[in-house]
Amino acid sequence: MDGLNSYFDETYNNDVSQLRRIHAGYDDNAKRTLQLLATIKHNEYEHLDKSELARRVERLDKLLGQNLDLLVKKISEPSASIQLKPIAETSDAVLELIRQANAKIAAHNELIVNQAQEQAKLKAQIWKYIVEESRTEINKLKGKETGLKKAIESLSTQIKAKESQEAELRGELRELEKSITSVEPTVSAINSTLASFGFSSFQLATAGEKGSRYKIVRKDGSDAALTLSEGEKSFIIFLYFYHSIRGSLTESGINGDRIVIFDDPISSLDSDVLFIVSTLIKEFVREAKGRNGQVKQVITLTHNIYFHKEVSFSNNEKGPAPTYWVVKKVGGHSQIVGYPNNPIRTSYQLLWDQVKPEQRSNATIQNVLRRILENYFTILGGKDKNLIIALFDGQEKMIANSLLSWLHDGSHSVLDDISISADNDLVERYLDVFKKIFVKSNHEAHYNMMMGIEGGDSTSVPQADNYIEPAEQVV
Repeated sequence: MDGLNSYFDETYNNDVSQLRRIHAGYDDNAKRTLQLLATIKHNEYEHLDKSELARRVERLDKLLGQNLDLLVKKISEPSASIQLKPIAETSDAVLELIRQANAKIAAHNELIVNQAQEQAKLKAQIWKYIVEESRTEINKLKGKETGLKKAIESLSTQIKAKESQEAELRGELRELEKSITSVEPTVSAINSTLASFGFSSFQLATAGEKGSRYKIVRKDGSDAALTLSEGEKSFIIFLYFYHSIRGSLTESGINGDRIVIFDDPISSLDSDVLFIVSTLIKEFVREAKGRNGQVKQVITLTHNIYFHKEVSFSNNEKGPAPTYWVVKKVGGHSQIVGYPNNPIRTSYQLLWDQVKPEQRSNATIQNVLRRILENYFTILGGKDKNLIIALFDGQEKMIANSLLSWLHDGSHSVLDDISISADNDLVERYLDVFKKIFVKSNHEAHYNMMMGIEGGDSTSVPQADNYIEPAEQVV
């Protein structure tokens, strides 16, 4: 752009043709310059101030136009003297604006190329700012940190000293335990358990040097080790396990909470011992339900239906209800099937279920009542039906006779062939007499228990075919 006016200055003659060439060259350079600036102005340059560029280009365009007009005047009046307008300052202002934009673009490009370094630099500057702004608070925290470190060091030293002291005391305790540990407490506890149940077949005694071992003796004091039956051996093992659950004065020092598992503990046991075992297990069950001891859960595994009935019988103690599971073999694999209620039911119990209102049928109730009375009084109790019937009078006596007609070893009385319409009133009379049979024969507690009436006791339930209710859950 600077060459436009100098181009004219280098020509000193007033030849018209020469003036026209000068005008054409000046005009061509001006147009190319303005066209280039127009292209720059219309392109997208983020770092270029386009409004300022437009103002400066407008001034330059005006000056160039004035100079061209002066050249035209010179051509028309060659003898006239003209002075072109200086454009250097205006053109330099345009170039300076472009140079500033290029510098910003170069800086931006350098920032992009060195993005990782620039990010690190920015983070360092931000942290420096934060640190300087928070200098007072940081100094306070450093002071607290120093104090806490000193406190931690002091406590760590004390902890190490206490740990060392604890190790020494534990060593002393083990030595003391060795001097006082004895089997005598366990012997006394097991013998006390046997005596409380009236079991006199054998008892335990201490043996060995310093009484540190057990021996099994009969009532007369003779050694019973060689004469114990399989059931007696199983019973002793169970009793030892039962008392070891509570812990003892041993070096093991077992004092934590426990989950107790009894795996079929009644193998080869007679009915008396089975009852003792089930009673002792139920003590742990009550403790687990009450959440008031070391035993937190009891798991009992068994194949014996009678033992299952004894150990699962409950007087509705408070606490969480037990869960019931049955292990089944299906296709060579074991399945654990869960039940909401006790799934083990005898035929006798199922008969009683049909007496309860929710499952009662007027069409079958008479036969159900007969079968219950036959099982309980004839099979289990060996009762004479005539003695029971004699307790009634009038219509009740006839109904009692009808219900007890099967008590002669399966024979039937004439009343069995009488067809009586089983309406609701008659069914109620049957049920009333049925209950009175138990009441008048001093077996009301059994009736209450089987009917689920509060106050029933654990009178023995006759055993028959067993039935498992439908499963609710399979694991």
